[in-house]
Amino acid sequence: TSSPEFLHASTAAPMCASAAARRALLAVAAAAAVGALSLEAPVPPLWPETWSAAFFTNISKGNQDRSDRWIAGRSWYSAELRVQRVWHAALAHQCQHFYKTNGPCSLYFTTEGLFAHLEREQTCCLDLPAIHAPPRDWLSGAEYMGVEQVAPDVTAQSAVLGALADGVSCERYTKTHSYWVLPRASCHQGDGAVPCKFNFPPSPEMDWYFNRSSWVANARIDESVLNLPAACASKTPCSGGDASAVDGGRLVIV
Repeated sequence: TSSPEFLHASTAAPMCASAAARRALLAVAAAAAVGALSLEAPVPPLWPETWSAAFFTNISKGNQDRSDRWIAGRSWYSAELRVQRVWHAALAHQCQHFYKTNGPCSLYFTTEGLFAHLEREQTCCLDLPAIHAPPRDWLSGAEYMGVEQVAPDVTAQSAVLGALADGVSCERYTKTHSYWVLPRASCHQGDGAVPCKFNFPPSPEMDWYFNRSSWVANARIDESVLNLPAACASKTPCSGGDASAVDGGRLVIV
């Protein structure tokens, strides 16, 4: 598999308003206040039917022996096909730590489980049969944490990261992991909130910082991008692919 390209209104009371009118106005104000409070906890975003986005991980965060270095990645998702693919460039923490390769790797979340395809070795293994692509509403029940500034700890390669290095205000939702999205114009679930960041506690070197300009939602994805490589057909188990021993950071991947 070749490396992917990276792409308010207000109402004033009249001076001589009757007591009944004042009570009515107070009732309206109270209702408006309740409505305002409800806006403080937006409905968690619902993933679009399809989406793709580029991201970066900072492999030096949490690793004192590494200089500041950013690794590219990309993810594609199809609710209809129930597949999510996550591609990591060479030297990504996920590829090195879990699959012992310094080359690029792709993780395929499918109905049959999580497969890992190693590009340099041209091998594939079935890592976690019980782990599948997240549903569109995987954030259901997540706690809204407010609006926060998301800015990578950048000391190098800021020209490569572009807008990522500038920081941006994003809504944060937490459900084991935290997921930040650009503030939405409404609280509707289906508005395809653009992601800013996704974290993997307690492994900051695995956190994703999204290239927001690369976000594409509800567009057709070529099935060849999501289809499992031929090498995965044997479903050879990955070494150490015991779901009971897997760390929490791999149970939800976006």
